[in-house]
Amino acid sequence: MATALRQASSSSVPPETNPRPLPSKPEPATVEESSDERELLAMLREAATSGAKPLESVLDAVANAARALSGADGIAIGLETNGTITCRARSGSIAPPLDAPITATSGISGACLRSGNMLVCHDAGTDPRVDAEVCRSLGIRAIVVVPVRGNTGVAGLLEAFAARANAFDADALKSLRELAGIVETAHRRVTLNNAVSARVPARLPAPPAYVRTPRNAVAPPASYSAAPLTAEEITLGGSEPGRGSPWIFGAAALTLLLVVAVAWWSWQSGDDESSAGTQTVRAASIQPASPSAQRGEA
Repeated sequence: MATALRQASSSSVPPETNPRPLPSKPEPATVEESSDERELLAMLREAATSGAKPLESVLDAVANAARALSGADGIAIGLETNGTITCRARSGSIAPPLDAPITATSGISGACLRSGNMLVCHDAGTDPRVDAEVCRSLGIRAIVVVPVRGNTGVAGLLEAFAARANAFDADALKSLRELAGIVETAHRRVTLNNAVSARVPARLPAPPAYVRTPRNAVAPPASYSAAPLTAEEITLGGSEPGRGSPWIFGAAALTLLLVVAVAWWSWQSGDDESSAGTQTVRAASIQPASPSAQRGEA
């Protein structure tokens, strides 16, 4: 009977004389998804490097991209602030809230901080590095923790959470590692800018510049002196009244001449009047006596 079935199968379905070759290239949809992923990563790297966006905006974009590319149900990005690693960006329902502290002394997060290596928990129910009861209450079955390195060691963490075990494959881990590198770039840029700003002293106010003002204006403070006159200003006269202007010197010379002339005229007038009075007295004293006086004397 088996022979008959084989014969019937071979007679009903003739073999292909020219079998179709297997596709050697991925399907167009897969190519488009890979291109979109590369474009997204390139945009995030540019934003982290250039500083065109604030750090918080870059972290939010990275968290959303990590959730989409890895298939996680929750993403948390923690960075060190005043000695404590707190959640600075999140995405998904099972991610910790913003500003929540991330345990750095125990659990899989603490092990990642101490070792500086990416750690993966495929099943929270059997992994001794995690608290199974807490993970069960939060609905977490798989965890990936990626270190975010700084200038002096690990400066933060990128954590991915999934509600199913064995949720993260090699492609998801690769994407999470690249996104953690983008967080490193953005964090180092902000740290460097803050350090430079702290070393540069505050800009001192510039001293008031001496401005040449017109006449009857308030003079500048005594501590600020005007620039010395140049030979051209002395010869041709400067643009400021009172400094090398020829009409000022001409007016002063004319005034001096008038004063001298008035004084000389007054002095001459006094001499003339005095001389005239003296001559009148002398004339009166030598005037001949009148006829009556001469008759009296006679």
